[in-house]
Amino acid sequence: MDIFISETKDTPKIHISVDEGLFEITGNSFSLSVIDFYKPILEWIKNDLPLVTKDLNCTFKLEIVNSETIKIFTEILFKLNSFYENGKSINIKWIFNEDDEDVYEIGIMLSEMAKIPFTFEMFEDLRN
Repeated sequence: MDIFISETKDTPKIHISVDEGLFEITGNSFSLSVIDFYKPILEWIKNDLPLVTKDLNCTFKLEIVNSETIKIFTEILFKLNSFYENGKSINIKWIFNEDDEDVYEIGIMLSEMAKIPFTFEMFEDLRN
C-alpha cells in the first residue's frame, strides 16, 4: 500500500511507496493530533515495509517540529532499525534549513539513537 498525504500548515506531506522504495516526510509537523496523524505511517511500517524489496530511501525535510513529533520520529526510527538490523537496506537523509540549528540538532540526536546510516543536507530558506 502506498500513502500520500498532502501538506497543511501544521502537518507535513507524506509520500510512501513500496514499489519505489520511497519514504518521505516534508514540511511542518506541529499538529495537536500528531499521534493520530502518524498512525497510518506506523501501520505501514508494520504491515508494508516487509514488502519493500529494494533500498528504502527515507527523507525527512522539516521546518518546524514539536516534541510530540520527535517522540513519533523516535518510534518510527526504532521500528525501521529492526528491519535494518535484519538486512533491509535503509538510508535516511535529514534535510534542514541552513538557519535552523534546532532541526539539525534533532536530526543529530535521532541519528545517534538509530543504527541506520544518516546523511545531512542543508537547504537555503528561499522565503527571505
